[in-house]
Amino acid sequence: MNEIAVVESRTQALTAPQVRANVQLVQQVMASVMKEGTHYGVVPGTDKPSLLKAGAEVLMSTFQIAVDPQ
Repeated sequence: MNEIAVVESRTQALTAPQVRANVQLVQQVMASVMKEGTHYGVVPGTDKPSLLKAGAEVLMSTFQIAVDPQ
């Protein structure tokens, strides 16, 4: 059974400038930290790059998101 525990939740939606800042941060992390083939890449059978597990872990760390698989 998969369960999600929310440790902290927002009471308000992000504003457009906050979303823009998050997108820019992701782009900066991709340019300076992530490597094609390790963090993102084209999955066989598709034609566009996808986020791979290692890349998801980098983004989770960037936004201080934690998981506790059980």
